[in-house]
Amino acid sequence: MSKIIYLVDDEPDILVVMSGLLKGSGYEVKTFASGPELIIALSASQPDLIVLDVLMPDMNGYELCRTIKANPSLSSIKICFLSALDTAEDVKKGIVCGADDFLKKTLGHRHILGRIKGLLGEPDDGK
Repeated sequence: MSKIIYLVDDEPDILVVMSGLLKGSGYEVKTFASGPELIIALSASQPDLIVLDVLMPDMNGYELCRTIKANPSLSSIKICFLSALDTAEDVKKGIVCGADDFLKKTLGHRHILGRIKGLLGEPDDGK
């Protein structure tokens, strides 16, 4: 059974690229354009990992992460930020609010995929 990843980003191009990368690596992927959409989906089913952007309208990624981690039935879901933000302070804020990792959108696809596999407890085969 393949692992399920939820992608949350308000940029359609990022959703298309990342979804293609992850699906090509055997993951089941569901995409969401906003935090409120994700919250609704989490009431019905839970993924193995949530990959989310920080800068989004309505609810930013930090707020979304805190909301998920504050809910006992959702708090064990792994969360990884994938953001254009890249200062040490941005990363620190992400980890403090409960994220398991914080990746820059500018990283290469192999690097991003390797880190995601690590979060899911899978070996990185270098593909």
